[in-house]
Amino acid sequence: MKARRASLALAALAAACTSPARAPEPRARLAVEVLAGFPAAPAPAPARPSRVELLLDLTASMRAEVAPGVTRALLARRAAERFAGALAGEVEVGARVLGARSGSCRAVERRVTPRAGESRAGWLQSLAAREPAGEGSLAGALDALGAELPAAAASRDLRVAVFSDLAGECGGDLCAALARLVGNGVRVDLVAVGGASLPDCARDLDAPGPPGLAAAAGSDPAPRFRVERAAGAGPARLLAAARADGVARSLPSGPGTVLIDLDPPARIGPLVLPPSRLTLLRILDFPGLDPPVREWSLETLPLPAGPTPGSEAAGR
Repeated sequence: MKARRASLALAALAAACTSPARAPEPRARLAVEVLAGFPAAPAPAPARPSRVELLLDLTASMRAEVAPGVTRALLARRAAERFAGALAGEVEVGARVLGARSGSCRAVERRVTPRAGESRAGWLQSLAAREPAGEGSLAGALDALGAELPAAAASRDLRVAVFSDLAGECGGDLCAALARLVGNGVRVDLVAVGGASLPDCARDLDAPGPPGLAAAAGSDPAPRFRVERAAGAGPARLLAAARADGVARSLPSGPGTVLIDLDPPARIGPLVLPPSRLTLLRILDFPGLDPPVREWSLETLPLPAGPTPGSEAAGR
């Protein structure tokens, strides 16, 4: 009987050793994108303006995507909407749109303001619904705006916010146009979107007294991020670390927290990273707006058949 039991034990051991290995747990993929932001303005904070003019660039170049499904125009509209929405109720707000009408190198659209009884929020939504249609000169639009507002500029209570990729298909001297506005005491917030860099002349412009020109960053490297195991989901450990450049990284599936090296740092989660799926995390970071804007969105997508193009394992 003992010999038979020993034989059965040996047979069971042999079967265990020859059984196929357990398939590895399917891994998740994560892509993190930080859409271009700009630093805080170096100029001292001015007194609250009584009038703010928005200049929204919706020329053809603003159709370009900075990320899948995210155009330069979308970034500009979102930034303009948040900028104007944060202004005090007594501030008079108007807007001009460049490129909203089809045609080559057309003039800027005439000033639009909320209609009688229309809320500022509703007006901003209608403004943000516009799409790029034609071409126009940003420098020409700034000169036209300055020519219409001499009294407001002289009293130093005017602020102009420009949202553009700074493309110059229709010519004009952007530096000269900016210098004329700032020289007349207008505070200019120049918001560059889509990775555009400010011209060197814009970084040196400063109006006398409180008004000033806010600088925007262009091509800083993508910030780094790391993914940590969510609290209570096992031993705390680093799951992945890489740059937030939109490349899909492979990492263990399950709950985790994403930390991005922004200023101040961003902490998103805990969130679930499902196996065999692509999780796309997009962060919109505009610290130079007044007030600053930081938003994020999360999307889970199926993986394409075969190897995922442009993907790689995340470094540790």
